[in-house]
Amino acid sequence: MEDSETKLVKAALETFDARKTSLVVSSFRVAESGCVVIAETKSGMLRRSKKYAHAPITEAIIEVRVTPNPETTATSCKTVFQGISEQLPEMSEMLLMQAQISGGDRIGAQATQQLAGYVWNNKERGQVVTVQPDRFSYSQLAPYDRWETFCPRARDLWETYRARTSPQHVVRVATRFVNRIEIPLPITDIEDYFRTAPRISPDMSQDLSGSFMQLHLPQKNSGCIVILTQAILNPEEGIVPFILDIDVADQSSEFSTDEIIWERLEEFRWRKNDIFEACITDRVRDLIS
Repeated sequence: MEDSETKLVKAALETFDARKTSLVVSSFRVAESGCVVIAETKSGMLRRSKKYAHAPITEAIIEVRVTPNPETTATSCKTVFQGISEQLPEMSEMLLMQAQISGGDRIGAQATQQLAGYVWNNKERGQVVTVQPDRFSYSQLAPYDRWETFCPRARDLWETYRARTSPQHVVRVATRFVNRIEIPLPITDIEDYFRTAPRISPDMSQDLSGSFMQLHLPQKNSGCIVILTQAILNPEEGIVPFILDIDVADQSSEFSTDEIIWERLEEFRWRKNDIFEACITDRVRDLIS
């Protein structure tokens, strides 16, 4: 029988596959806050990843935006995944709704809707694919497994989208990870759990029933931008849910080949990990380990 430490190490090492990530595992160690794997890229840069037993990811998203082919319409997107209905059994329309309100002597309102694209679902696997003439996105809902299963699936579907819509250019790529972290009550100080959090003046009441904070953080050394969103939701029985939403995007680079796109997304995966670790304290690590 394997002990729990051996299982944790194996699970962490499975997150690295040199054929898909161009990484070589150089060492690992087991700490109280999880298993830390140190891997080396082809360029010699070290990367660290933690495998948490109770990872709080509720949704992982890869999105690619494009300059569409003039012949690709919202209606034609319906056939993008024709032939793989067993993988994506449910399809629905995505509608864009617009409302116009007029004032003056006569007050009136008018609403219109038009087809924007299509959404495919595999509810059993928690997979959602959104297709529009100018964008493709793939989402994995909880339970999220690991990047090495999530990313290849997104790439396979992207290649189908690209082959059937023939976009002119890729103009933006992004990854987004939404985390829900449940903090047990009572909470004395948010900063016991989060290193990035709203700060209330000491001259004001410290009672807080909810919050929404969004930071746009240019990453000058990597040419991307991080959109960090943190929200505190209404308390539930014994806990307060915190949302930590990390969106890493690049719309300034030239994406002339698929390899460039997916290498860039691989970089975003690591940047997301760095941001997540920078935002939390050991008390959160203890909760999700």
